[in-house]
Amino acid sequence: AAFSRVPVALIGALGVGKEWLARAIHAAQFGAAGRFLVVDCRAVPVDVLRQELLADRPAAKGARGVLREPGDGTLLLKGPLQLPQDLQSELTQRFRDPAHGWRLMLSERTPLEAGLADGRLLESFYYLSTGLIAAVPSLHERKEDLEDLCSMVDRKSTRLNSSHTVIS
Repeated sequence: AAFSRVPVALIGALGVGKEWLARAIHAAQFGAAGRFLVVDCRAVPVDVLRQELLADRPAAKGARGVLREPGDGTLLLKGPLQLPQDLQSELTQRFRDPAHGWRLMLSERTPLEAGLADGRLLESFYYLSTGLIAAVPSLHERKEDLEDLCSMVDRKSTRLNSSHTVIS
């Protein structure tokens, strides 16, 4: 997953390290060159999301939506089941554009299939964003990884946090 642009959906309970895993995948692909943008769909109003991500004319801050700007990077949507369907549709169109340089990653606590089944998630957005679905187990289920994870976090934390943006 790290060396391709396949969309990745990370599914797991709160605190299992989904965002950290997404940052590690991003760093393996882009290093320090690409932007890593985290958007908490549960915390940001929809109109702000639309403006920050997709606006095609300058906002009050004088910036276009980040997905309209040239460049590469990773967009991690936390809690995508909270996105309204019209915004899901706009994101689907944007990510289908072959000239688009951004990679889409999702982070959710519950399986995305539940949102598909109950109508919260558009089928087109689901299939676009789930090239790879990875269940992230809690650390108590993977104790053998704990020492390696701590060492890796210690070595890489400074590098991973240098060029990342959070919208929340």
